[in-house]
Amino acid sequence: MNSSTDSGIQSSCIVEIAPLNVSHDQGNKSGFEVDIWSWCIANQFPISTIKNTDSENVILNIGSPHQGYTIQTKMKDGKLNGKATLKTENNTIIAEFEYQSNEIKGQCILYYDSGELYFEGNFENGYRQGFGKEYDKNGNVIFEGRFEKGCRVRQYERMDGMEGYWKELDGKGNVISICHKNENGMNEGLCYFYKAGLLDRASIWENNEEIAILYRFEKDIMIEYKDGVKCFEGYYEGSIETGFSRVSGKEYDQDGQNVIYDGEFENGKRHGLGTSFKNNIIEYDGEWVKGQHKSLYAMVNLILPSVSWLCVSTYTFTNPLAIIVVLFLDIIYIPGLIFLFFNYIRSIRSIYKVTRYFKPSILDRLYTYKDECATFGDGVCNQVTTCKIDGLNRLKTIKIGNNSFTQKKNRYGNNKSKSFHILNCESLQSIEIGEYSFTDFAGEFELWNLPHLQSIQIGTIGNDSYNFYFSSFSEYFLSLNLPNLQSITLGNSAFCASVSTVIENLPSLRSIQLGTNALAGIGNEDESCSLIMRNLPNLTFIRSKSESFRFARVVTLENIPNLQQVDLPYAFERVNSKLISNISSILADLVELKADSKTGVTSL
Repeated sequence: MNSSTDSGIQSSCIVEIAPLNVSHDQGNKSGFEVDIWSWCIANQFPISTIKNTDSENVILNIGSPHQGYTIQTKMKDGKLNGKATLKTENNTIIAEFEYQSNEIKGQCILYYDSGELYFEGNFENGYRQGFGKEYDKNGNVIFEGRFEKGCRVRQYERMDGMEGYWKELDGKGNVISICHKNENGMNEGLCYFYKAGLLDRASIWENNEEIAILYRFEKDIMIEYKDGVKCFEGYYEGSIETGFSRVSGKEYDQDGQNVIYDGEFENGKRHGLGTSFKNNIIEYDGEWVKGQHKSLYAMVNLILPSVSWLCVSTYTFTNPLAIIVVLFLDIIYIPGLIFLFFNYIRSIRSIYKVTRYFKPSILDRLYTYKDECATFGDGVCNQVTTCKIDGLNRLKTIKIGNNSFTQKKNRYGNNKSKSFHILNCESLQSIEIGEYSFTDFAGEFELWNLPHLQSIQIGTIGNDSYNFYFSSFSEYFLSLNLPNLQSITLGNSAFCASVSTVIENLPSLRSIQLGTNALAGIGNEDESCSLIMRNLPNLTFIRSKSESFRFARVVTLENIPNLQQVDLPYAFERVNSKLISNISSILADLVELKADSKTGVTSL
């Protein structure tokens, strides 16, 4: 029995005026273009009449522009509810979807008019909406991404090594989100969102709804939340693949208002230097180990087990001589461990990050860390082959004493395997290295990404220093992000045998002070020593005690226009070729004078 369509079914809440999608294939009587799925299905396939087949099942007859098509579905209490199948006049299935109270909503599968799979995804108000996939007629995925109002808007890519995670990209290839999705393409679990190319927040989702924010990110600062309340704010490390963990910062109480700890962390626990508070009053200020006060950690993890072992071993042995030996060993062992723990073994996170590269003997007293200054004493770390300080964002000053990081006191060597690196310390302002430290380090010398570094002092002018004697002062300054460096001071014979000296691209550098033989080069004529100084617009002062740059054979001096004082005795004695451009006459005349006194000097 036919009946006219109920007004609640026939009408649509969306009025859409668009060209009818008619196939250009005149040979296909019931043809259509798949572009119709970019529009509202309720408008493309309007219901004209309803035919009841039984008490629940109905057949909906479709009007223009696809007259002759039918939809088989269910009706209950006067409303369409349940799974629906859309067929052509040739009885070919072209769509499977759902009605929910007369609304086309939920999972759907769409087909080409020839029956091949075209789309898998979801409908919302009759449109393709949310995550979906489009296929060609051979079953190959041609688009996998997000749809809005029926149209593609964003591309998705599977994340390698992260099962169930998808990367969402905009039209320009910028990352919008990385989310864990369920089988229906909905956000489910942990999701990460980006803003202007930077990680913005991480949150938990259920059934495509955001349930709770876990983290917010502001450049190198992470704000962590628990039950919607801020519990931590500070520096962090890690990534989406490995997870994020606290490095240093402030921990808050359950209301997110009062600071209960300010200090360093490791693996999510208080570890290193830190201060705990109770009712805004300092409760403990000192070192922490794996979430506990250092003294408490020692009691629980060192003293009590040792005493227990003492008791058990004493009870176990029956031979009087064995008991005496065990007691004697315990008397030495327990106090020895306690002494080492409190006097030599450092628990500070910053020290850990440094010492994992040093690998010193346990009795080396490495350094102290106070007021954002790391201070190494005299004669420490003599067996170290690689010195690397990386990612200590709160560190402002590094001070290293005399005869440290060198194997022989007051002597120098030439070990190409020894290297020095200070990297990614965003607050570091000054570096001070004492006499005869790093004297046998002849390998890589690297300072990188130190945006606030202002001064470098290596050795002492007027005293023998011999720091990095056989290292080249080169890779060091090649566009390594030192925009605020203002002064360089090198003691006597520091970098003495540098065969390639490069000082360039330092917009804030004002002064260079050198001790005797600092950056002298090698006198052997078989060695090609070069000097490059360029793009130093604010350099006003350069002075040496004697013989700096003496053996430089290839000299390049460019864009140093503001030099006011130059004092370089015995410099440029061996110049063979030179390139001079836009430098103060006071330096240019010095080089020209030395060059004119020799024959065969070429200008580059």
